[in-house]
Amino acid sequence: MKGRFYFEKNSHKLSNESNAILIEIYDVLSSNPNIEELVIECHTGVMGDEKKNLELSNNRAMEIRNRLISMGIDSKKLLAIGYGSSKPISSDDNKNKRVTFIVVKSKDN
Repeated sequence: MKGRFYFEKNSHKLSNESNAILIEIYDVLSSNPNIEELVIECHTGVMGDEKKNLELSNNRAMEIRNRLISMGIDSKKLLAIGYGSSKPISSDDNKNKRVTFIVVKSKDN
């Protein structure tokens, strides 16, 4: 699955451009009942205050979680974690700003 989440600048509020990826994730979760737990990880770039970046990433992860719950996904299946800027993957700061999803528990495991 490839897509992108769009947030308002320095905010946890999702823009309407994120609806397509939310629907795609909802479709995957609702059509795969074997997925018992999904972790939503949000990361920010390295610019700015580390404490604020951590808070922002936590709030963004929770926003995604809450939107999926409002669409009908069971809250027990979703864990939201924000890492702020603590796990950069690139010297290109735009690549560090990301959301990842990890299936940590499924009936197939």
